[in-house]
Amino acid sequence: TGCGTGDIVVSDFDNGAGDFKKALGTSMELLDGDSPDGSTALKVGNRVRNWQGAFINMRSLLRDCVLPDEVYLFKAKVKLVKSTVQAGGSIESNCMSAGTDCPALNLHAMSAENQLAWKTLYQLPGVAAVQDGEWFDMVAPITFTAEHFDPTSKYQQLYIAGPESGVDMYLDDVSIVLPGAEFFPDASNPLTLCDDLIVNGDAETSPDHFFPWVLEGNRGAHLSLKTETVDGVDNQYFSVEGRNKMWTSIKAVLLHDCIVANSIYKFKARVRLHSTEPAKVRLTIRSHLTDPVPDQPAFKVDSVGDCPPVSGEMG
Repeated sequence: TGCGTGDIVVSDFDNGAGDFKKALGTSMELLDGDSPDGSTALKVGNRVRNWQGAFINMRSLLRDCVLPDEVYLFKAKVKLVKSTVQAGGSIESNCMSAGTDCPALNLHAMSAENQLAWKTLYQLPGVAAVQDGEWFDMVAPITFTAEHFDPTSKYQQLYIAGPESGVDMYLDDVSIVLPGAEFFPDASNPLTLCDDLIVNGDAETSPDHFFPWVLEGNRGAHLSLKTETVDGVDNQYFSVEGRNKMWTSIKAVLLHDCIVANSIYKFKARVRLHSTEPAKVRLTIRSHLTDPVPDQPAFKVDSVGDCPPVSGEMG
């Protein structure tokens, strides 16, 4: 009751700051005409610590509406401005110049026993290569556990922070929502429900979110959606940057109930590598075991096949 769509946060700041508050010691103001679309943006200034930013107290109504272990889609438009420069210091934010101290969505809580806990739900990796003074998107699927919003806790806060001292943060269009029906198979037509075991394989379902695909890989890698125009046609695609492990890529859960044993399926994908050396792309299926052997992995990995070598020079 009272949870509506189940969305936790939806704020464009056009009608005020809403549930957002400023961190202790900072300033917060609403700026008309300063957002990417010319509407209102929220600015957090006078920051002297990385943890200082804008936060939401998860009051009981919001907390009780959170569904544990369900995927939520987080998005925020962010702009960084280095407003205070120390003598001899850089005029650029660390996120821009070094790929460190980039914005993050965090959870902060205090238990009934006065134990403090912090968790980073998502941090923009440095390879995203943001530019100071320019708006960029933070986009990620996030998941909460029942422990994150324990009703006996004294408080829980969701906050956006991360950059170092002297960097002002501008925010707009912040949302944490459940995935819409467009991200799931159309169950209204049983005849076509199982035609494809992959959902959103063409990366065209949403201009913002790549769900149900997620990043599988090393810390610092970055999954995003990008668009290019070829012969007058716009094409949106998945991009994985910052890879330093062979297995870093994207993954998605197949429609398990649609899989028919001993059937033959055709896999198709268009892949482009930016590499100085020829490399192969391999398709891998990871199956989670219902009855794993103790002290052994609870899954098995099968290599289905690989593509001929390609590289940046080979197209």
